[in-house]
Amino acid sequence: MNSLLSLYYFFITSGYLKTNKNNKALFNIITNRTFVDKTIDKNLKKKSNKLKTLNYMKRRKKIKFLKTKLTRKCEIFKFEKNLIKL
Repeated sequence: MNSLLSLYYFFITSGYLKTNKNNKALFNIITNRTFVDKTIDKNLKKKSNKLKTLNYMKRRKKIKFLKTKLTRKCEIFKFEKNLIKL
């Protein structure tokens, strides 16, 4: 950020930027760079949140699948136990 500000100062002192509009434009470019970084961070966070929810859904599916598997095993075990009793 300091290097950008020194560049801005260099352009002003060298007389390269004569009008106020150019000064404002360059200053906006310098200051908006941090804004752009923040928006990129937000987009990355959104993507990571989507991935987290996808992983969560996958885990839930796995848990449901395992539960059904376990209940089936229990039912089969109970059925076998009952057969042995007979």
